[in-house]
Amino acid sequence: MKTTTLKRTLAGVFAAAMLCSSVSCASGGSSNDSNGNSSSGNSPSASNVSDKTITNVYRSTDIDADIPMDYVNSIKQIGGGNILIEGNDDKGNSILLITDSEFSTFTPLDLKLELSENSTSFVQSCVLGNGNIAAIVQITDYGDFQLPDWEDPTFNYDEFDFDAMNEAAEYSCKFLILSPDGEILASSDLADLDQYKGDEGEPLQTGNICAIGEDKCLLSIYNNDKDIYVILDSDGKFVEEVDITEGMYQGTCLDENKNLVYLSWGSNNLELKKISAEDYKPMSDTLSLSDLESNGMSLLMPGNGDYSYYFSGGNALYGIKADGSSDEVVNWIDSDINGNYI
Repeated sequence: MKTTTLKRTLAGVFAAAMLCSSVSCASGGSSNDSNGNSSSGNSPSASNVSDKTITNVYRSTDIDADIPMDYVNSIKQIGGGNILIEGNDDKGNSILLITDSEFSTFTPLDLKLELSENSTSFVQSCVLGNGNIAAIVQITDYGDFQLPDWEDPTFNYDEFDFDAMNEAAEYSCKFLILSPDGEILASSDLADLDQYKGDEGEPLQTGNICAIGEDKCLLSIYNNDKDIYVILDSDGKFVEEVDITEGMYQGTCLDENKNLVYLSWGSNNLELKKISAEDYKPMSDTLSLSDLESNGMSLLMPGNGDYSYYFSGGNALYGIKADGSSDEVVNWIDSDINGNYI
């Protein structure tokens, strides 16, 4: 089992966005001296900038977590204050874990996939409006073909028969609904989506899965060099296609009415757009984010207090107000944190 190091700042940031405590969960920050001047000792450059106030600076703390993951793909808050961690083991197979807000215990979820020895699985998940977890599982079974140890330093990529491996591959896709405790509530094979398979029998190529409404999700599908967006119900049944003229950006979340909010490119800057949870149509209340950076992974979260949403870019975590203006909440760079991996 591999020991994976997580950053406590991640827990702090999600607590900030979801639990209405945007500054109290991180270590460090600014303090006032006897003269009322603000200062911070958490930035390595603080001592060199005596005439400049340093704000929004925090310190991360390592967590030594004994979890069977080589890589963490995503972290999502679920019901009861718990957190869903999605990642991969050393063979590339996906793993889902549930942990508490302190990252003290980790419970692996049994998806009951019954995978053969020579198979791989890839999972993408989202938290629905009702708190349940929806997951798309893509399975590739290579039958009797023996997969190599990709981590073996002596493995010869030039001599390996990739054509034979691809010919042996059989593909399937499952849709699961799990409770916040990890219990499987529904499972299906997404037969309704066979119409979106490739022209020559290629497997269904799914992309991001996002929550919309209480119990439905929006799934992106790659088909004939274009993106198609479909609504699925909690049984994995096809509901309808959704017309999104601007390609969906990485960040998505739900607003207070369970409408799907997503980031998109406008003519000059990023914009927040919505898809209605009632009729799955694009809504008219687009919000222009004129002073927001566009680099980084672009994580979007529901806000609190003065902020409608929180946005994480490569440089900082921002609070977005109702008029589209924003404030810097945490500066990743001054806090010695790589914001591209938040």
